Amino acid sequence: MKIDYITFQHHRAIYEQITAVMKSLEDIMSLPIFIICVADFTGMFYGVVALDPFHRLSARSWMKNASLSALTVSLRCFLSFVCISLSASHVHEASEKHKEIQEVMIKKILSSEQNFENKNLLLFFTNYSLKPLRLSAWGFFYFTKGLFLTAIGSILIYSLLILQLN
Repeated sequence: MKIDYITFQHHRAIYEQITAVMKSLEDIMSLPIFIICVADFTGMFYGVVALDPFHRLSARSWMKNASLSALTVSLRCFLSFVCISLSASHVHEASEKHKEIQEVMIKKILSSEQNFENKNLLLFFTNYSLKPLRLSAWGFFYFTKGLFLTAIGSILIYSLLILQLN
């Protein structure tokens, strides 16, 4: 497949528009996503502690009476965190896939016999050399697929440690 100048310009324009939209989305939604994630972490932590898997809480504890609500809150927070983190990690994966496509396009452009303007090639190489786009929660952590298991594991470990202290 040959890459002509019009295809090249079209691809570069679309890439710049998508990148601009995603960066503005990151700027606008970063703080609310951080607040939602903190609330989800707290809800999952509360659910594990309230369900008391080691039966360390006293029989008169108010949490024993609220086990169904604790389970509901914990599951809602878990599902919310799963939806947010997996959706945001798909953005990162799509950005990495785009980098692979750009690499193929660069190879085809360089091997083609067409004469592209140096300015356009420089813009294309500059876009290619940037890091893949990753969404963050107010800069505290970035959403990747590895974050999901790490966050869930941390919540379970710390809540079980708190239960062991009693």
